[in-house]
Amino acid sequence: MLVSLPIAQATTGAEVFFVPVPFATRLKSIKLVAGQALTADGTNHLTVSILAADGATSLASRTTDSGSSGTSLAAGTVEDLSISNFDVSGLAANEAYKVSTAVGGTLANAVDLMLVFELEADRSY
Repeated sequence: MLVSLPIAQATTGAEVFFVPVPFATRLKSIKLVAGQALTADGTNHLTVSILAADGATSLASRTTDSGSSGTSLAAGTVEDLSISNFDVSGLAANEAYKVSTAVGGTLANAVDLMLVFELEADRSY
């Protein structure tokens, strides 16, 4: 099952989103694609964080903060995000992943992002 989350990120600010699922699932992958390019910068940057159902455990993140080893986003390029903490990446029925975006400084341009979660039914019951 694929679940997509479109994000329209303004040049400043922070946002929080939730990606709910109606049945128990296991996370297989997370992909990110940007509609506009965004150059890495140590002052003006974007960080996207994906958290487990507990809302605190990091599963994946992507930053354009060059001071934190971030890199530029290329428009239209699909990126596979590295997933950590696989042991808590599954969801029970009616739980949700938490996604947050945070802008440091002011971005050079607004950016449209698409996150795609690849999930499979958890049949471990």
